[in-house]
Amino acid sequence: MSNRTNLHRNPYPERTATIRWLSVMLAAAGAWMSIGCDGAQKLAFREKFKHYTPQQNYDILLHDTDADARRRAAVRIGDGPFALEDAFAVLDTTARTDANGQVRCAAIRVLAKYQDGRPVPTMLAILNPQAHPDEATPASEPVRWDATLALAGFCEAQFVPGQHADEVREVLISLLLNDNDRNVRMA
Repeated sequence: MSNRTNLHRNPYPERTATIRWLSVMLAAAGAWMSIGCDGAQKLAFREKFKHYTPQQNYDILLHDTDADARRRAAVRIGDGPFALEDAFAVLDTTARTDANGQVRCAAIRVLAKYQDGRPVPTMLAILNPQAHPDEATPASEPVRWDATLALAGFCEAQFVPGQHADEVREVLISLLLNDNDRNVRMA
């Protein structure tokens, strides 16, 4: 009798438990994806696992009509080799002129990661439109806040080129004393 009992006993109980756990998790994920999500959530979930080349991200950032797609492209550029000259040109254009403030903020945050002074003229064009007319579209408060943080970061890291040092100092002092937005003044 004892031989019969041993024949039906599972020699690998931990594998069975793991397989059972994985099947329950997959079933739950499938149910969540099919029932609990609307189309936008499913799209966002799939976007996390989709691969884009740098050129595809540049094209999306410059030409896509969907602001969320442009914002995601800016973030993806920031996660990749963003110091390339092509990436800088696309981010610079977006930070200066995009119609959506969130997209501009995403581009500014990527530019703030640069370890040189290339983005300083971009931040000055955004923050000092009187001295740089027609170089950037008018900036909303969140855009000015991110640009101020980026410019202050470049100052702190001593990445401001000598020809821009006086203007940077004047702009930051002016923002500190005169800007309407509390966050910009505190940056």
